[in-house]
Amino acid sequence: MSIRCVGVALLVAAAGSAWSERAVAQPQEPVGATLRYEVALPGGVWGSSIAITPGQRVEWRAVVSFTGSQPAVGLGSLLFQPVLFNVDNAGAGSGVDQLGTFRAPPNNILSAFEGQTTDSLATYGRVVYGTGTNVNLLGHRHSGGSNGAPPGDFIRVALAAGTQWYGPSGSGSFADSVNAINNSSIAGTQDVVLFRQAFIASDDLLASPRLVRINTEAGSMRRAGGVSGSDDTRFMTWAAAGESGTTASIRVGVEFQGADILIVPNPATGMLALGVLVAWARRRRA
Repeated sequence: MSIRCVGVALLVAAAGSAWSERAVAQPQEPVGATLRYEVALPGGVWGSSIAITPGQRVEWRAVVSFTGSQPAVGLGSLLFQPVLFNVDNAGAGSGVDQLGTFRAPPNNILSAFEGQTTDSLATYGRVVYGTGTNVNLLGHRHSGGSNGAPPGDFIRVALAAGTQWYGPSGSGSFADSVNAINNSSIAGTQDVVLFRQAFIASDDLLASPRLVRINTEAGSMRRAGGVSGSDDTRFMTWAAAGESGTTASIRVGVEFQGADILIVPNPATGMLALGVLVAWARRRRA
């Protein structure tokens, strides 16, 4: 399999700059929530970054917390699309990056325990907060600008029917996004786990070293102007006392915090792996 050759320094810099510039919530006063991604080895500890070898598996999840000043008591609703950046899409089977199997309807909402554990699961998807038992999710692959995506190689999680990248580069919209909605009026505003999945790295040694980042962009969130209105302000909602996911009235912008998966060759290859780890560690401290 061939994959474009990227120097380690350029790879790290590109991953950092592309997402720091694009994954910023659009103006919404105040910015009142953080959506962060976390990664872990199966059975390990959740964190913001991890190093693995080709073919290895990583568990990952999305966690949201309220940081605003309004009297929120629980989640309202968040529409979002997790995106994995710099994936290996060239090939098939174990020769490309994979996601875990999505849980099929009608009972496709994961439990709170499944959102907390780092153990590998048989199937994945939304955690606790969800509605619509006929909702099917899919990891859509994009390479070379396919289906409106920006340049690069991605896996984008959205509704199975949401084949198009969201705007402004694509014709898709927030209507295609994963909807974490609190229809049961569950209390809690901190470290709310919304989503679980797994990443299985390609076993192609030529596809490493490589840095994969998991993050979300504001373009996949709900618009104040709806699908076609002029107001492009993006927001999520939190519920005040007595409100549910559908009636939640507290609107806030979101700060996105990505997670990094560094894929390096077998440690036996020596100095190359060490050089990548050093460069990666310096980037995380910057």
